[in-house]
Amino acid sequence: MRDNFSSKTKRTLADRVAWKCSFPGCSQITIGPNASQDKSTNLGEAAHIFAASEDGPRYNPYMTPDERKSIDNGIWMCRHHARLIDADFFNYSAATLQQWKLIAEENAYKKIAEIGSNQRNHPYTLVAIDNDIVFEGVWLSAKNDTWRFEINKFIIGSIELMIDKSTSVNNSCSFVVVESQGDGRVLKEPLSWELFNNKYIVSLIVRDKSIRKSPHSIVGGIALGIDGEIIIENRTMKIIKGVDYAIQLVRICLSVGFGEIREVPTIGSNLSTYYWRFRDNLDQLRKLTKLDITRLVSIPELVNNDSSMPTLNFINRIIDVEILNNGILNNDKVALKLKLEWGDSTYWEDKVNININKLASFV
Repeated sequence: MRDNFSSKTKRTLADRVAWKCSFPGCSQITIGPNASQDKSTNLGEAAHIFAASEDGPRYNPYMTPDERKSIDNGIWMCRHHARLIDADFFNYSAATLQQWKLIAEENAYKKIAEIGSNQRNHPYTLVAIDNDIVFEGVWLSAKNDTWRFEINKFIIGSIELMIDKSTSVNNSCSFVVVESQGDGRVLKEPLSWELFNNKYIVSLIVRDKSIRKSPHSIVGGIALGIDGEIIIENRTMKIIKGVDYAIQLVRICLSVGFGEIREVPTIGSNLSTYYWRFRDNLDQLRKLTKLDITRLVSIPELVNNDSSMPTLNFINRIIDVEILNNGILNNDKVALKLKLEWGDSTYWEDKVNININKLASFV
């Protein structure tokens, strides 16, 4: 059974973007005259953001049938891009499609109202370039292997640092991570930028998506408690595997600071540093946390090593992150609620407690 859109919903989706494709950089007109004088030709489709049925792309088991066939769950696209986002759905997350929908509607709105975009809310997302730049921006286009973003403001780093990277000869450690997309990629070459209408536009040529694996393919290990103590059951060390071991690896990885382990300085998270810097802005902290977990899911530990894999590559994508208890620490731990999709396409959500390093407050 499919939760299909009504004819009225399809028509409204098309009307709201002036019958143009919502895929960034396309804007193909999807309706025009037919050979018959009393007919028109429609080459567009109302695509589902979250799948209309259980076996479809980006299926969300938490949605009701009414939510799946509502206008909020639709995006208007030309037939080519409607097929593309479904055939390659791992590369086009629901959050990204929702943002692209807003951008297309905003562009249509500006055309008919002839007003500046400052009178409507921009669909911003956080974008990280390496570990030292995070900016708030708008995803402008995604053609082939080139991603383009308009920068609104820098959260971490500066335009000077970004320009520095564009002239860097050594690009062996460069990557990009997009919070809304829940994905990150290694860069093929140094970034490029331009100044257009007083806005900086950055272009990034990316490599293929990293391979994901099932949490059930992970070799198990000793079960550890919240404080790292070995769990004993029936007078022997408890052994866990599969999803249970994967959850433990997530907790440990997020509790270890980036660069904290001398032998493998590229593993670990930036969560402690982000916590001390942004704990008074929980929404920003939530987005940065999702961004950093996405890095661990999608970016290899050794970027310039073809055999290296991401630390948490048994996760396909992070669906949502919630910071619990207003971010108040309990025994130097912050409580997070994670909602994610494992590498085998199953879903999981629960609370995890992550250690926050006090020393990170001085970074």
